[in-house]
Amino acid sequence: MRKTFEYIYIITLSIATVIYLLQDGLDLFSNDNETNYVKYKKTLLWDGVHYSGKACDHPYVDLALPSGTKWAIYNVGADRPLSKGFMFAWAEKYGDKLVYDWSHYAYAQHDCPDWNGIYKYTIPDMCFDGKWYSRQKIFNGDGHSVLMNEDDAAKFFYGEEWCMPSPEQVSELINGCNWYYDEECNDNGILGFKGISKYNGLIIFFPISTLAVVHTDNKTEQKMNYIFEGSDTHYWTNSLAGVTSMAFSFKFSDSSVVLSQMSRCNAAFVRGVCEN
Repeated sequence: MRKTFEYIYIITLSIATVIYLLQDGLDLFSNDNETNYVKYKKTLLWDGVHYSGKACDHPYVDLALPSGTKWAIYNVGADRPLSKGFMFAWAEKYGDKLVYDWSHYAYAQHDCPDWNGIYKYTIPDMCFDGKWYSRQKIFNGDGHSVLMNEDDAAKFFYGEEWCMPSPEQVSELINGCNWYYDEECNDNGILGFKGISKYNGLIIFFPISTLAVVHTDNKTEQKMNYIFEGSDTHYWTNSLAGVTSMAFSFKFSDSSVVLSQMSRCNAAFVRGVCEN
């Protein structure tokens, strides 16, 4: 009987210790379907990445970057970090089209088979075959190299406090984190890169691939790795890359994260930023 009371005492003491530790800074809770959230002080965990707060009801992570920029914790069109979201052509607000080329691009004349039919976001780039130059090689375009609010996919989906990142904000993110390729597939079949902030240790995740389910001859299911854009996955910035037909992106490959560029009509993901 004495040993029984000793066991009860030890168990009671252990429970009290756990409760004390939880009250001291760790708070487990459930909010609608967000049962994976874990709050430690002012930082939350969701799908293994951090969540510091919300802007226009969309979650962001504060990586303590020098500019104060906060990054969304998942892609535009996604509903959680371990979801890829939509792919967009640059300056378009509606994603996951069936075809991404110049003849299906929103801001190009469709009777032109190539980039020279672009009529919005045109800059003096010496590309005289473009519609933004006259026959006398005089520039007559709009001169806009940065997305206006009306064409910003992050702002369109998330609200006024959000926008697509600038190349400078992307460079700050790349240099401000240590990057690791995450080879551990989860139940959603998402692979990607984890960035760990050099300033506060918080984590951000960028999906780069999905797993497709295929059927073999014996009717069993097998997962097959599928990576967008061949071995590279791109995310858009808000700026042209020195010529009218190209825009800056940031590129994830098997071994690196770099600022890059790509034809505007191509497909890429969008990750929003805010400065609240």
